[in-house]
Amino acid sequence: MLTKKQFATLLNKISTPKRGRNKRVDTGLITTELTDEERGLMVKYIVRNRGPILLALIPDVFDWQWLFAGGYLYQTTGKQSGYTFVHTCEQRIR
Repeated sequence: MLTKKQFATLLNKISTPKRGRNKRVDTGLITTELTDEERGLMVKYIVRNRGPILLALIPDVFDWQWLFAGGYLYQTTGKQSGYTFVHTCEQRIR
């Protein structure tokens, strides 16, 4: 189980080097910088905090039935960001 600090450390590994609000997740770094175990832990952290999950972050061998049982039934691509998210009906992707 990840703490907030551990999650932030993993998130920094896959983010662009820019500082401030311009910092973005680089989906190309997800597969090269993180192991499947780290990706799975990040997904579980996001689900525990009820946030939308970046589709590229979900490992290939992840239990999708567990996500569906948690209400993560929707897949939406954000118009502004261009990222594809898996989310619950509680979230709106812009």
